[in-house]
Formats: sequence, structure tokens, C-alpha cells
Amino acid sequence: MTRFARIHGARPTLTPGYPLGASPKGRGSLLLSRTPHEPGADASGYAQTIASLTISSSNATLNLGYNNLLTSTGTAGFAGTLNVSDLNLNSGTLMTYNGTPAGTFATVDVNGAPIANASLQLAYLSGALEIVSSLLPTWNNTASGASWSNSGNWTGGSPPASVPGASAIVGAPTTSQVTISLDIPQTLGSLTFTSSSTTGGYTLVDPGTNSLTMTNTGSLPAQINVTSGTHSIAASVMIAGGNLAVSASNYGQLTISGNIADDSLTTSESRSLTLVSADGTGELILSGTDSYAGGTFVQSGTSILTNDEALAVGSSLTIGDASAFSAGPGGAGSDAGAVSSRLDRPLAASPSITPVPEPGTLVLVVAGVVAGLATWRRRQNRGH
Repeated sequence: MTRFARIHGARPTLTPGYPLGASPKGRGSLLLSRTPHEPGADASGYAQTIASLTISSSNATLNLGYNNLLTSTGTAGFAGTLNVSDLNLNSGTLMTYNGTPAGTFATVDVNGAPIANASLQLAYLSGALEIVSSLLPTWNNTASGASWSNSGNWTGGSPPASVPGASAIVGAPTTSQVTISLDIPQTLGSLTFTSSSTTGGYTLVDPGTNSLTMTNTGSLPAQINVTSGTHSIAASVMIAGGNLAVSASNYGQLTISGNIADDSLTTSESRSLTLVSADGTGELILSGTDSYAGGTFVQSGTSILTNDEALAVGSSLTIGDASAFSAGPGGAGSDAGAVSSRLDRPLAASPSITPVPEPGTLVLVVAGVVAGLATWRRRQNRGH
């Protein structure tokens, strides 16, 4: 049995079943925790303000109305079930709060049915809980210079939502190179590039200070997929909330010339980048000045580093073929960590690792599906 409390701020902590009315000042906090009954709170009737919201019970139920904003002047924590009523659009804000919310709802119903049935998803943003469309926006313009934010360039009539876990597909058939102006900051959990030819593709260009943030929901890494064609990201990339995986196949190539960073300064968590190629033909080129510190992993495919700052000082490069570093610059069996960041002397010949001839670059790594790992740790070149 669920007992619902109406939200009110008159008490410092509110528990289910307490007969309450509206509070315009938000003096109290709503706590939904374990009780003899399944706790619930109904905030769907009118706009309300509270000091904070904490839901700690998996059996809890929170009712929100689409047209009646719930405002927390403090923090918010979620669990249990969310029921949303009176939704008549495909996006909107349900609740606002301070900072990043703790937890997520296990079940979300919209107008009495599961949220997925309405092609919608819940976005847990910093400062707001929102309803957004879950349909995959697909780029449909093959003219260079078009703006990312222009709704007319996307099927469905709107660009992808800028939220963790959101998805976008850039792949209108083209045999030429097409530039897209990333004229707004964009957050995605999944970005897919595709093309109708191996030479055709897309380049995301930042005309100002906008960046692409890759962050997913849950435990899975954010994903950039290249299913065919030659593509580039010439904008800053932020890896946040988890790691980033690049999947390339069918001779697909991705160049990231923008600087890649992570959110370690705010989370104390270093993020990694992993390349996977299901058929071994995919290629990832890193040519920016990168600072993500969780390491680079080449499980299969080809990774090319054309900038001696493409790997951050103190980070590592791990490839799938342990024999690739069996003989470093100092001879067989030398420590792979001794490789200079400037590569001012060639690596030992190996079928799995080939030096790029320019002295200011690092190395071309080809990693097959071979048991074992080899790790190269980047460190500063004391001679520079």
C-alpha cells in the first residue's frame, strides 16, 4: 500500500501520510524512506517549492505533473518509481534543484504507460530533471557549413538533446567531405558516423568555443561509432562521467584533431579512450593536444598518433599484441616506458608497431586480436 504525502515545507523532514499543503518558501525537506508502508509523495497538483528531496527507498513513488514544476532550493536524490501526468509535448522540465542529482528512478511512467512507449527518456541534468525524446536524431544535410543547431538539418525536426546518454547519427549519404558547424555545446552518450563511400564523410568544426562532451548513463562507456567513411572531429572533446570507446569498422576512419580532456579536475576520476575494430580495418588518428589521463587502449584496429602531445604525460598506451614492445629503443627486453615522447630514435622493427618517420610524432600502432597486452607509459623527454 502506498501512502501519499502532499509536499509542504512546514516541517524540517516530511514523512508519508502527513497531511500537508503547499509551501511557497520551501522551508522543509521531503524524505521518502523505508516505512511500514510504501512511501509516496504527490506533487502533481500544482507548482511547489521545497528545501530538498531525498528518496532512499526503492519502493517509493513520486508523482509529478508536467505543467506543475517542483522546485528544490537544495539538492535532490532519486529512487523508486516516477509517475508523470498531463504530458502533452515531447520535452519539458519536471523539477529543478541544485547541482547534480543522486541516484535515478528504477521505473518511469508517463500518462499511465512506460516512458519508452512514448519514445521519451528522462534526462538527469545538473540543475534540472527533464523529459526528452528518445528518437535518434539523424543528420540529413550534405551541404558543407550547415549548423548543428538548425532543426531543419535533422530528421524529426530537432537536433539531439544535449544530455548524458543522448544519441545522434551523422550519415546522410555522401561521397565528398562535408563540414558541420558545431555552433552549440553538445553532450552525447553515442555518436555514429557513416557514409556511402570510403572517401566521403563529415567533419565537426567548432566555430568558437563549443565542445563535444561524451558521457553516458549507467556503467557503459560513451561511444563514437564509425561504420564507414572518413570523418573528423575538429572540436574539443570532453570525456566525462565514464570512459570513451571508439568503434570503427569497414575501413572507417576517425580523426580527432580537437583537444581531448576529461573531467578529472572536478571528479578526481581519470578517463580512458579505447579503440575497437570488429573487422580490424578501422582507424583512429589522434592529432590534438590531449590531457585525458586514464590511458589509451588499442584492442584492435589501427591507432595513429601524429602529435607528440596526443598522449598526456603520465598516461599509458596499451595495445593488444604483447610482442609489439618486446624490443624497445634500448634493445630486446627493455622497458617500454623508456620510449621518448619525441621519438628521436626509431623503435625496433616489429610487424605490429611501425614508427612514423617525422621526429615530432609518436608512433603508428597496429594491434591485432592477440593474447596479452603491452603497455607504453608516456613520460617527458628530459632532452627537451
